[in-house]
Amino acid sequence: MVTGKRIAMLRKEKGWGQKNLASLLKVSVSTVSNYEQGVHLPDLPMLCRLTELFGVSADYLLGITDCRRNMREPEECMVGEYSFKDFDDIVVSMDKSKRNSLVQYAKYLLQNPISEK
Repeated sequence: MVTGKRIAMLRKEKGWGQKNLASLLKVSVSTVSNYEQGVHLPDLPMLCRLTELFGVSADYLLGITDCRRNMREPEECMVGEYSFKDFDDIVVSMDKSKRNSLVQYAKYLLQNPISEK
């Protein structure tokens, strides 16, 4: 049921009705409705189309993770020589207390950007 709820939420975030989404996916409105109500799950090719359309990962659509980001390019650089994988390795190696502190610091930085001179 998570998949259907997420499809509906993402569709609404885009400001689309079921008819709009059906047109983009080249399916009937009833098919979109069935996905959203959890009557049917999208098959693999449709799941791929949905991830492309919404810019989210299949894991997110399937409810495996709450992280929307599609991590297809784990070696993509974040800053300088550090990649998402490097960051992930660092975070995974931390204990829960340090991860919580990291999240709090990241939130602080979002609210108080460091000005570069």
